[in-house]
Amino acid sequence: ATVLYAVYDDDKRVLYYCNAGHNYPILKKKDGSFRFLKIGGPIIGINESIVFQQHEIHLERGDSLVFYTDGITEALNPFTDEYGEDRLIDVIKSYSNEGAEFLCDRIYDEVNNFMSGTDQYDDMTLIVMNIV
Repeated sequence: ATVLYAVYDDDKRVLYYCNAGHNYPILKKKDGSFRFLKIGGPIIGINESIVFQQHEIHLERGDSLVFYTDGITEALNPFTDEYGEDRLIDVIKSYSNEGAEFLCDRIYDEVNNFMSGTDQYDDMTLIVMNIV
């Protein structure tokens, strides 16, 4: 199982998080650049001696975070192509100036359009967060 635990401190504009094998969150900076928060450990439960570390990232007004499950990026179309991280980044770039709810809806719409009626085989969970 994978786990991503995150707490945002609005006063300090700091995100504290711990990632145990989950998809890396995507950070869109206010300048338009993107990066994955690629700090974390292995999936949870494979070794009882593993100690997971808390990490933190300072955010700025205008930054956005996208948290998602693999059901988004591994969604399949009728040709068994995966939606993938590149398509997800493209949608985020296309709507980067929109609000969190709008972007969340667009991502779901784009993934469903990509699937073209193919059955969903995994959960699709998505959280979009704008720093204001």
